[in-house]
Amino acid sequence: MKSVRTLLMFQGGTRMEVKTSNINTIYGKAEIMVFKFEDELIIPVLYKRGEGVPLVRVQSQCFLGTVFSSTDCDCGEQVKMALKILFEQPHAALIYMMNQEARGHGLYKKIEILSNYHHSHDIEKARMLVGASRDMRKYDKVAEILKEMGLTSISLLTENEKKANELRKYAIVIEKIRGFNID
Repeated sequence: MKSVRTLLMFQGGTRMEVKTSNINTIYGKAEIMVFKFEDELIIPVLYKRGEGVPLVRVQSQCFLGTVFSSTDCDCGEQVKMALKILFEQPHAALIYMMNQEARGHGLYKKIEILSNYHHSHDIEKARMLVGASRDMRKYDKVAEILKEMGLTSISLLTENEKKANELRKYAIVIEKIRGFNID
């Protein structure tokens, strides 16, 4: 594989551009793929090619948890745990859902939620106070990426059954759901 390649493709009528390269991480070597859609949404995928059913983690963007290591959420720790688990597998991917901060409500709204959380110590109450109690995340682009990669049958690394149900809506077969604490 060349160090960087660009592909133009059409999946279900949607135009997407993909750039790929090799990447070295503290967990091992992999391939980084960055998918750019017509609507300018960019979704990075860390991919470890291999045999068998891949273990896939779909991680929503969390600026506070992954960039600032905030202890107000567990997102940063989830990403670290997921990468460790994924790199132990023969075939795995981590799809990082950009623009899905705060369950799809955005970083601006997340700061309001965080402020309310610090006053109430109840995250659900904090979300309701700013009108962000509903999970707004969308998984259609994740399904398009999985299909483009030829990964229509996967094991899913998640504690959230909703992710599995959402991906099934787009004809992704979930062979197994694996939580972080299950071997």
